[in-house]
Amino acid sequence: MVVLIIGILAAVALPQYELAVAKARMTDILQRVSDLKKAQELYYLANGEYSNDYTALDIDAVPGDNSFTIGGPKKNNSFCWEGICYFINYSSGEVYAWRSSGKIKIPDIHWFFDNASSPFAGKRYCSYYTSSPNSIDAKLCRSLGTEKVTCAYQQSRDTCYYF
Repeated sequence: MVVLIIGILAAVALPQYELAVAKARMTDILQRVSDLKKAQELYYLANGEYSNDYTALDIDAVPGDNSFTIGGPKKNNSFCWEGICYFINYSSGEVYAWRSSGKIKIPDIHWFFDNASSPFAGKRYCSYYTSSPNSIDAKLCRSLGTEKVTCAYQQSRDTCYYF
């Protein structure tokens, strides 16, 4: 009987614990994305354009592994830290964060620059795989989001929410 009660409590408590851990991690990620976006806006005010090199931004040293790049030779436009990768996408005008490990359960975060040449300028949204509506990342995204929207990249596999 005691084993049954412990089993039931564990079945209820573990998902709640995982969600609490994911929310705490999400807070840190949102702060880091916000810092990168604010640094980009300051760079834009000073130079009239956005930077594709995070080392040119007025921001504290970026921690982690910056040995990878997206789409070509290393350009100092991306880095990973604690299983989350961050990318300054100069062409679409956004800061983008995503998980680099399947063990981390968070939605993708997009935050577009205020003066980006995009209908999403100044907006931020989170996205998760539509096929996993009950996953932790989906619950996090829905808890942040106020309005379900069409994703910027029209990926049919994703569901997106502005927040």
